[in-house]
Amino acid sequence: MNADVTKRRLRDSLLTVTDPAELSDLAIKMFQREIHRQAEFATVAIRDVEVIVNSDQPDSIRFWYAMDAALGAIARLSDILWPAKNRGPDVAKVRARGQALRARFGIGESTYLADKSVRNSLEHFAERMDDWAEKTSGAGFLDSHIGPLRNVRGVNEHDIARVFDTDTAIVRVFDQSLDIRATMAELASIEVLVPDPDEVSW
Repeated sequence: MNADVTKRRLRDSLLTVTDPAELSDLAIKMFQREIHRQAEFATVAIRDVEVIVNSDQPDSIRFWYAMDAALGAIARLSDILWPAKNRGPDVAKVRARGQALRARFGIGESTYLADKSVRNSLEHFAERMDDWAEKTSGAGFLDSHIGPLRNVRGVNEHDIARVFDTDTAIVRVFDQSLDIRATMAELASIEVLVPDPDEVSW
């Protein structure tokens, strides 16, 4: 066989598939591993949150550290399965990848795991603080609260930053919120639908 033809075939076999939804078996396995890993990371972090909340004296620093870890893992999971809609020139490619992986593992649309709004508010907390500083009436500021939100008095809605409402298990960062119990249910489903590939017989 002509050497140039051999080189061309080898090159073509290494190129990214032209159809963005057409993932190789290896790519699917690596995405599967990452999906499962991020779901486990998020689950472990949320369990830490639960332990801290249920302690006699919840440690605020440890709580928000664990919550930040949970939301970060959920955002990375979301980036794989439900990519952002505004990803520049590769938008079609990443959307197709997300759709292909959801179809491969039988994952439907998500209400909670696909929502990165709370994590984004944490990621851009300084910008959210800038916005708060421009609009605050100076009446007060509530941050890193852990407990029933119904017990909070004398604080304007705009002056509420990080809050975990123990009545509803909803975490809130300024005007964005996420139901942690519902999120845990979706995580449990993901861990079943997308098992660790290293523990599966191929």
